[in-house]
Amino acid sequence: MKRLLLFFSVLALNISTLAGQTSTGTTFWLAYMENLDLIFNDDPVFAVVLHADQEATGEIQIPVTGFSIPFSVSAGGTEEVELPPALYYIQGSDITGNTGIRVVSDVPVRATGVHYRAYFSEATHLLPEPELGTEYFPICYADDVGNDPSSFVVLSTEDGTEIEITPAVLTLGLRPPGVPFTITLNAGQIYQVQAVGDLTGSRVQSVSGQPIAVFSGAKQADIIDCGQPADSHVYDQAVPVDKWGTLYYHTPFQNQGIQVIRVLASEDNTEVFVDCNQVATLDQGEYYTVYDESYLSGRVISASRPIAVAQFNTNGGCSSPGSGLGDPNMLWLWPADYKTREVRFKSLDRFNELIGDASFTQHSVNIVANADEVDNILLDGAPLPAGVWMGYLGDPNKVYRKISLGPGEHTLSSPELFQAYVYGRGFADAYTYFAGYTEVEEEEYACLDIQVEGVLCVDSTLQWSYQTSLNVTDVNWDFGDGQTSAENNPAMSYGDIGTSTVVLTLTTSTGTFTDTLEVAIQLCEEDPCPDDLSLSIQAPIEICANSPAQLGIDFEGQAVSATWDLGGIGQTSGLNPQVNFNESGTYTITVTVRDELNCEYTATATLEVLDCGGCGPELVDLEFEGFACVDSVLVFPLTEFLINDPPLEITWTVDGQTFENLSALEYAFPVPGNYTVTFQAISLQGCSYIGQNEVQIQDCSDNPCIGQPPIAIIPPDQYCLQQPLTFTAQTSADLVTYSWSANNGATSDQPAFTVTFDEDGVGTVFLEATDVNGCIYSIAIEDDLVDCGDDPCEGLPELQLNVTGPLCLDSTLVFSASGANLVTYDWAFSNLTSSTAASPENVFQETGLFTAALTAVDANGCTRTGSLSFEIEICEELDPCLDNPELVIEGDSVVCLGDVAIFSASGPDSIVIYDWNLDVGGSADEPMPSATFEENGIYSVVLLAVDEAGCTYSDNFSFEVRFCEPDGGCAYALPNAFSPNGDGTNDTFELLRNCPATSFELRVFNRWGGIVFETDDPETGWDGRFNGQDAPIEVYFYQCFVETPNGEVVELNGDVTLLR
Repeated sequence: MKRLLLFFSVLALNISTLAGQTSTGTTFWLAYMENLDLIFNDDPVFAVVLHADQEATGEIQIPVTGFSIPFSVSAGGTEEVELPPALYYIQGSDITGNTGIRVVSDVPVRATGVHYRAYFSEATHLLPEPELGTEYFPICYADDVGNDPSSFVVLSTEDGTEIEITPAVLTLGLRPPGVPFTITLNAGQIYQVQAVGDLTGSRVQSVSGQPIAVFSGAKQADIIDCGQPADSHVYDQAVPVDKWGTLYYHTPFQNQGIQVIRVLASEDNTEVFVDCNQVATLDQGEYYTVYDESYLSGRVISASRPIAVAQFNTNGGCSSPGSGLGDPNMLWLWPADYKTREVRFKSLDRFNELIGDASFTQHSVNIVANADEVDNILLDGAPLPAGVWMGYLGDPNKVYRKISLGPGEHTLSSPELFQAYVYGRGFADAYTYFAGYTEVEEEEYACLDIQVEGVLCVDSTLQWSYQTSLNVTDVNWDFGDGQTSAENNPAMSYGDIGTSTVVLTLTTSTGTFTDTLEVAIQLCEEDPCPDDLSLSIQAPIEICANSPAQLGIDFEGQAVSATWDLGGIGQTSGLNPQVNFNESGTYTITVTVRDELNCEYTATATLEVLDCGGCGPELVDLEFEGFACVDSVLVFPLTEFLINDPPLEITWTVDGQTFENLSALEYAFPVPGNYTVTFQAISLQGCSYIGQNEVQIQDCSDNPCIGQPPIAIIPPDQYCLQQPLTFTAQTSADLVTYSWSANNGATSDQPAFTVTFDEDGVGTVFLEATDVNGCIYSIAIEDDLVDCGDDPCEGLPELQLNVTGPLCLDSTLVFSASGANLVTYDWAFSNLTSSTAASPENVFQETGLFTAALTAVDANGCTRTGSLSFEIEICEELDPCLDNPELVIEGDSVVCLGDVAIFSASGPDSIVIYDWNLDVGGSADEPMPSATFEENGIYSVVLLAVDEAGCTYSDNFSFEVRFCEPDGGCAYALPNAFSPNGDGTNDTFELLRNCPATSFELRVFNRWGGIVFETDDPETGWDGRFNGQDAPIEVYFYQCFVETPNGEVVELNGDVTLLR
C-alpha cells in the first residue's frame, strides 16, 4: 500500500503569564523508603539540608514518637542536619510505620532530604506542607533484572487521614492490581507499598481531604546495565497531580551515554509529544518510557493534558568511558511553569568511611532559561564559567547549560526566571534533586507543523497545509522560487530541479511567527513510487510487557523517516525505535515509511507481548561470578525468580555432587577441566525452572593478572582549552609501562601525560599500561573543554613548605608542601641531598642554617616553586619521650559471647600507671585486665599509661564479640510432616535448632499461594488451624528466614505434609 504524504517542520511558541507559589516554607514532611538490606555495606545515614534567607531555628520531629532535635541556620546560610543513628524507614510491603518526619521552622526555609549509603545514596527536594496535594500517581521503576521491588511510601500530615490506594500491579502483600483498598493514617505515620512489577501509575488519594506526601522509586534497581550490571536506591518526592503540567524541558545528565525518561498520564486520551513529534497516546495511569542514546541533547516534552515526567540516572557503565561514575536513581522533573530567580543549594560532600573517599566526586547543576535571559545569571555571585548554552530542537526560545561544580554550598541568581536541577556522582553512586521554585510563570507552548502532499518531482502538484493551535488571522506562503500564496491550503508545483526553502509566516493576535521547510525537487521517472518495493517490520522473537523492545524495518528503498502506530498504545517515530508495551496481549502495529521522494509505504505486523512475570522464562541463564580457576570459589546466583514466587525445591548438580535448596551455589573446582553445572527448581506457584552452564576451569597459578587492582586516571581540575593539562594514573599496581593517547593525536610513554587541546569539544584521554607481571590495564576519561581565559599558570602564589620534627642535630625531619594539587616533586636541600617524593625525610648531621627548595608541577601543568629556611641546633636536653617505643594493646580480635577476654600491652618497658577503659566491661588499673561481654557487637578498649620518666602513652583496640557456634556448626531445620491431633507428639510445625535465633520469619502457604500461617517468634509453631478451623490434610509450602547470633541469615524453603 502507498500514499503520497510529506514530512512536516516544527516551530515552538512560548507565551507567559504570572502566578505565585513557592517551595520555601515553614513545615515540611519527609519519609524515607526501604533501601539495600542492612546486612550489606555500611549503616545508613539520614540528613536534612536546610537553606535560609534569614536566621532560622526549628525542630526535626518524629510526630508519632515525640522525638525531636533542634536546628538553627544562619541568615543566607546552609545547614546539613544529620539525624541520630536509627532506622528511619520501614522494611517490607503493605505495612504501616511510625517513621514519618516533620521539619518545622520559625521562618521560611528550603529543605532537601538525603539518604547516604555506600553505593546506594539518594536525595530529594522537599515540598512545604501548603504545596502538598491529595492525589498522586507515583513514578517508580522495576529492577531490570527482577531482583528487587519497585516501591512508594505514603505519609500522612494529619490524624485520621483516610487514603485510597489502587496499585498498578500485584503488590508483595498480595494486593491485586486495579483494586482500590483504604488505609487510615495519623500524622507522621507512613504506609509502604512494594511490588515485583512496576508500580508506576498506581493511584493514591486522600479521600478524607487532608494533604499527604508520596515518595516513590525502587528499593534498588538496575537501570540499563551497559555491560556492567549494578543497582542502586531509586527515590524522589512525587509531584502532586494538581501541580502536573503539559510542558517540560529535559536536560541530559552530564557524561551519561543513555537517557531514560518516563512520562505518566493522569487523564485518558493524553497525547504525548517530544520536540513536537507525537510519541504516544496514554490513558490514566499509563506511561511511556524512552531508552535512547539520541536523547543526549535536551528535549521538549509536551502533552495535550497534564503529565508527570521523570528522568533516571543509569549505572556507571553508561557513564563516560571507564569512569564508573554514577548509579541508578531518579529525578522528578517539574513543569516549565515552576521557576526561581535565586536558589541556594548544596553539592553533597560527605566522606564515606567504607569506601575511604568522598561519596561523590563530580558535582553538576543543569540550568534551563530563556535564550535571551542568560547573560545575567550568576553562580556564587560571579558570572557563569565560560561555556556554551545549548538550544532545544523543539523550542528555539529556550537554552540549557550543564555546569560542573565543586562540593559544598552554592547560589544561583538572576533578574530573570530559570529552572535548576542539582546532581552529583561518585564511583557507583549518585544523587539528584530539583533546586526548587519561588514563582509560577505559566507557559503556553504550541507546535506549528508545515505539511505537504505529493511527490517531490518536477511538475508534480504539491498540496500545502499547516497545523497549529495558534489563533491565525493572516497567512503568507513563500515557496522559494518566486511563487507565493495567502491561502491556508495552496496547491503549486515546481518547474525545475533543485532545493527550495518554503517560508510560512502566520500573523496572530499576539504577533508574527515564521517557520521554514527545505524541499529537494528531482526529475522523476514515470512512476516515482513503484509498488514492488517490499517493506516489512522486524521485531524481537520474544517481547515482554514492561520491558523495552527495539523495532526495525526491512525496506528495499531508501528510507528517510518512519512513523509507527503501536496498536492502541500510541505512536512513535524513527527507523529503529525502542518501545514499551505496558500490558501483555496481541498488538497490531503499522509502520509508515517515507523515501527521499516522499513516497509513502506501509506495512503491518502482529506482535504477541508476553507476561514475563508469573513463571518467567523456563530456561534459567546460569552465569557465575569469580575467576574460572582451580580452587577459586565461583558463585552461581539465581536472578530469574520473582520476589513473590520464590523457589521451593532446588537441586544443583556439579562435578558428580548434588546440593539441595541453595539460593546460590558456591563451588571451588579442585582440578582443571570442563565441568557442567545444572539447576532445577519448582517455585511456590508451581513454575518449573531449569538451567545449565559449561564451565572451563584452568590452572591460574601462573597467571598473576587474576584479580588485578582497580586503576583510575586523575584529571586536572578543569579541561582548559589551549593550556597544558596533566593526567596521572592512580592504582596500587606496580606499573612499569605507560601508553597515553588523546583524541587530538597526542601520545606519551611517561607516568604523567601532559597534553594541550586547541579545539572546542570533548577532550578524551586514553591509557594502556602494564605492571611488573605483564598485566594490562586500560582506561579512558573525558570531559567538555572550556575556555579558562588567561594562562592559569600566571600569578600563582609560591608554595608553602612545611617541616615536622625537632630541628635538632641527627633528628629525622619530614618535609611537605601545601597550597596546590601537585603531581610531580623535585626537592633540593642545602645539605646536598634531593628527593622526588611527595613528603621526603632528611637527617641533618651539622648545625647551622639550611634551606629546602621545591620545584613541582601541579594538575594544570603549571610549574610551582617554594623554599623554606630553618636552623639545626644541638638539643642538649632532648625530650626523654621523643624516641620511646609505641604502646600497643594486645588481645583476641574475636571473643566468644560470654567468654573472658584478657588484654595486655607491649612497647614501653617501665610502665608504672595503667588506666584501662574496658568499654562496657568497666575499668582496671592492672597490667593484664580481663572482662566478660554479654552481647554481640564491636567493642573498643582504651589504655592510658605513664612510665617512670613521666612519659604518657595511649592506644585503643577494637574487637568483635560474637556468638561462637558449637562443634559442627549451628543447625536449623523444619519437619516435613506434623500431626496436630492433640496426642502430644508432633502437634505443631515449628523450628528445630541447636543455636538461638536472633530474628525469625516463617510463612506457610497453601497450594494456591495463600498464606495460612506466619510468625516472627521462633518459639511459636503452626497448630494446623486456619481462620479458627482445622486446615485440610494436604501438602503445604513454607518460606523461613532465620538470623543466627552471628548475623548470618539462613533461608529454609520446602514442603510439609499435614496429617491427622
